[in-house]
Amino acid sequence: MARNEWGHIVSWAALKCKSDDVWELAVVTDAPYRGRGLARSVVSHATRAALDAGKLPTYLYEVSNTASARVARALGYQFYGYELTCEYGRVTRR
Repeated sequence: MARNEWGHIVSWAALKCKSDDVWELAVVTDAPYRGRGLARSVVSHATRAALDAGKLPTYLYEVSNTASARVARALGYQFYGYELTCEYGRVTRR
């Protein structure tokens, strides 16, 4: 996680167990702190934690989220395919 000058968390990454071998990453950065490399930093640390645990980290993002796509590419994630989800009547392609 990353904190601002007052100690508030402004960017964080989480790992979700998808199977015995695969962990999915999630990342959030508060809008005023975007574009500073914080997402890249917290995703890098989460990725390392997954790899150190012997897990395959996966990184999903909405197609329209180009900033998240840049983070994934910068850290060496390779595009694999699309996932379609439907939650509460909203279809999302990731």
